[in-house]
Amino acid sequence: MDMVDKHVPRMKLDGTRKQHRKPVWMNDWVLSRIKKKKTAFENYKRTREGKDYLEYCKIRNTAKAETRKAVREYEKEIAKLSKKNPKAFYRHVNSKLKTRTGMSDLKDNNGASISDDKQKAELFNDFFGTMYTLDDQQSMPDKPNLNVTQYLSNIEFVKTEVLNLLQKLQTEKSPGPDRIHPCVLKECALELAGPLTTLFQASMMEGELPEEWKEAVVTPVFKKRISI
Repeated sequence: MDMVDKHVPRMKLDGTRKQHRKPVWMNDWVLSRIKKKKTAFENYKRTREGKDYLEYCKIRNTAKAETRKAVREYEKEIAKLSKKNPKAFYRHVNSKLKTRTGMSDLKDNNGASISDDKQKAELFNDFFGTMYTLDDQQSMPDKPNLNVTQYLSNIEFVKTEVLNLLQKLQTEKSPGPDRIHPCVLKECALELAGPLTTLFQASMMEGELPEEWKEAVVTPVFKKRISI
């Protein structure tokens, strides 16, 4: 984490100003048609001549037709790959929805209204925590005597395989409790493959997992109520 803080660049995002990015369906050809349309319109505003307006209308119609064609091709590609990449499909569908609903205020055990997002998360965390029970370590039952015929002593972790898995990490995923982003693991895969292989092999040989590997981040996903 010290190396990440020292070498990974960071930037502050202004929440009050939206970043303008071109749509995912827009290609260079469509972008050039739109720029040409804007240029023709500026020319018509300057001259106010009929021939310039007709030229603008011609370019505008071409840009509109190319835009619709690009959107159709993009949607066809999403539909074709919907089984392999359902996230992209639902992201596109949600972008077309006109309504945006967030999570409403919650109430704690005392009936007080909770509107802060962090307090909402803590409230859910406390609730989920009550759904689990802690085993009494003092009264654990004895392990049954079983005749073991097969052992996992022949499992060996290979550095090249660990490297291959690191290079296939999905960088858009969020980091876990260790706060190490998958992008860092992927970019540093060549340097991390060796130490991680040693850790995995030691864990297998000793029959134990590090306590940090048993931790997880539980994220409640809000599902809005559906009116019937």
